[in-house]
Formats: sequence, structure tokens, C-alpha cells
Amino acid sequence: MFITTLTDTGQISLPQEIRDHLKLVSGSKIDFIIDESGQVKLIPLHVSVE
Repeated sequence: MFITTLTDTGQISLPQEIRDHLKLVSGSKIDFIIDESGQVKLIPLHVSVE
């Protein structure tokens, strides 16, 4: 389990292990989906950042 803290401005830092697993780099786009059970899913959008 990985835990992070929400800042006053609503930002979080993703733990390195999560970034590595999802192949996220600086500038990566991420989609958030709330499913029918109310769980929030983080979906990496692997699109070029250029």
C-alpha cells in the first residue's frame, strides 16, 4: 500500500513505485474515473507530451 498527502492546493505526489509501474514521466497526462461502485481509478494517458 502506498500513502500520500494532499496539499492545501489539492496536489499529491505519486510515489516513485507507482510512477514506475504506470510508466509516468514529468508532463504525463492522467485521467481520473469514478466507477459505479464509487471507487476512483487513475488511468495513464500515454500520449506524447510534445
